[in-house]
Amino acid sequence: MPQSVLDPRQTVASGTAWSPQEPIPVRVRSFGLFPNVDDWLPGDLLLVSPIHPDWIDRQICQAQERSGYAPEDALWLHAAAYMGDGYLCEAGTSGVRYVPVSNYVGEHMIRLRRDPSLTDPERWRLAIQAVVRLGEPYDFLEILSVFKHSLSTSWTAAFRSQFSRNRRSVICSQLYADAFMTVTGRLLSTNAHAAITPATLSLSTRLQDVPLHWKQIV
Repeated sequence: MPQSVLDPRQTVASGTAWSPQEPIPVRVRSFGLFPNVDDWLPGDLLLVSPIHPDWIDRQICQAQERSGYAPEDALWLHAAAYMGDGYLCEAGTSGVRYVPVSNYVGEHMIRLRRDPSLTDPERWRLAIQAVVRLGEPYDFLEILSVFKHSLSTSWTAAFRSQFSRNRRSVICSQLYADAFMTVTGRLLSTNAHAAITPATLSLSTRLQDVPLHWKQIV
């Protein structure tokens, strides 16, 4: 199924305008466009992929492909839960944090996914389940170890061998999957024993893509 993706290399606005209610990065204002966040809902899944991936990004992509994911799913390298009002909850190298969507505008491809069966209260509960983990650590040394092991095996095998030692070493995709399971009692993967990676969330049939378009910043 075709993915609905906002690509900063394709800068055609929908004809609608967006007026920021707070200061935004000069980089984003210079880019001149912003996603249609008025149509996004709390608890939505945001997937991003950098236009210019670095070495680590390429290792994640290749490891996901070695795990059997198609290139169009393996290219997604980061996941976050949408909180509303243009903000996300994500697990980054500094831990679980609350950040603006603008962090990814202009330099990343963006994709939004949603479980259409969720009620509004469930969507809010999902967002809350993610944000209550603010400050939870993200062990960068463990991630580097996963990269090392994934060079000779799949991401799933590398993940299990390393992260099973310390469940608090949360990664971005697992943060969202944990929140989803807590609220719905359902898994986002058909394989209960597989690692949850951004590619897993890209492929999940429980989620549907949300149509995206650019708005002109005024």
